[in-house]
This record gives sequence, structure tokens and C-alpha cells, in this order.
Amino acid sequence: MKEVLEFREKPALFACSSRRGLAELIKSAKDASDNGAFILLLDDKEAVAERAIPAFMNAKLRLKDGMARSRSASMETLLLVAGTMNIGSALKEFGAKTPKGFLLFATGGSLAKRFAKENGIVLERKIGLDLDEDAAGDVALTEISGRS
Repeated sequence: MKEVLEFREKPALFACSSRRGLAELIKSAKDASDNGAFILLLDDKEAVAERAIPAFMNAKLRLKDGMARSRSASMETLLLVAGTMNIGSALKEFGAKTPKGFLLFATGGSLAKRFAKENGIVLERKIGLDLDEDAAGDVALTEISGRS
């Protein structure tokens, strides 16, 4: 019988804005992350919201099974959201572009809220995260098909 993936709490995705600079926010996100819990600052695209949960779950599975291309769950999640195994391409396509409008993905709601409070981020709206079976299949097959 397969082991069940463990989650500290349900991942969270928020549409956000901030008066701080993007570079400062990205550094703070890296500092706030550890191997188990992390913050990703993503471009405000509909595709991110559809792919966030399947990408996160696949990243956790890939790391657990030793199949990940990166060393961290956050980077593996970003690669799977972007549909590429090239970190530069993933950041260019799906990384946050401006502090005036971005998505904050966190491995838990409490982490997202604490990070936002500490960094002057306005959580404008919470985006419901559901497992979209069509997107889950696309994310799982990204590397095999070579699509982006």
C-alpha cells in the first residue's frame, strides 16, 4: 500500500499587491521558506491557479520518490506549474513580474498570512484551490510530453 502524502495544512493561494520592491519580496520569500514549508511569488495568471495544487502534489511525490529535477519542493512546484524543466524559463514565464499584482502560493494559510503581515503585502483575495483533474493530468505529464 502506498504511503499517503502528509501536509502540514492546506496550501493557500492569494492575489496580492505590495508597496515593497519585488526583489525584496523574493528575498523575504526565500528566507521564510524551508524544505517543508515555502512561499512562491508567481505571476498573476489564470493558469497558475489551475495548476498550483496538482503541481505542488506532484512536486511532493517527485521529491519523495527521488524523481525531482530540483532539490526543493518550491522550485519543483514552479517547474511543474510552468510545464518546463528549465528554471530560467519557469521564472521568466510564471515568476512574479511586479509587486502591484502577483499571486502568493504558500504551503499553508497561516504561513501566507504571517508572511504577508511581516512584508506589508495586501492579501486582496483568496483563490480557491481545488484539484482540477484535467490540469492534474497535464501537470503530471509535463516532462514526458515536453509541453510548456
